[in-house]
Order: sequence, then C-alpha cells, then structure tokens
Amino acid sequence: MKTKKSLIIKTNKSTKSRAQSVLYKPSAYLREAIAEGEKEYKEGKTKTYSSVEEMIKALKL
Repeated sequence: MKTKKSLIIKTNKSTKSRAQSVLYKPSAYLREAIAEGEKEYKEGKTKTYSSVEEMIKALKL
C-alpha cells in the first residue's frame, strides 16, 4: 500500500507543476525579447556555432 500512496503523491505533484507551467505568463518585456529573437533567427541574423570552442573564440575577438 505504501508504494501506491507515494505513486499517487508523485502523480499529483507532476500534474501540479505541469499546470503551473501552462498558466505561466511571461512579462511584456520577455515576450518582446523572445519575439525579436525569433524574428532575427528567421531573417538569418543570428550566428550559430558548431561547438562551444568556436563560440568562445568568436566572442574573444
């Protein structure tokens, strides 16, 4: 019986955290930043790197 109770508790916790993430509404500033980043990515203005070392090298310049 103990196992079943702990399983029920874990299920309830995971359901609660999922519900909280669905209800989360980012601030206006964060929504704007995300939209701008997505727009730049679609336009090809975002630089991508194939490795962390490559990114660090580019940032040091």
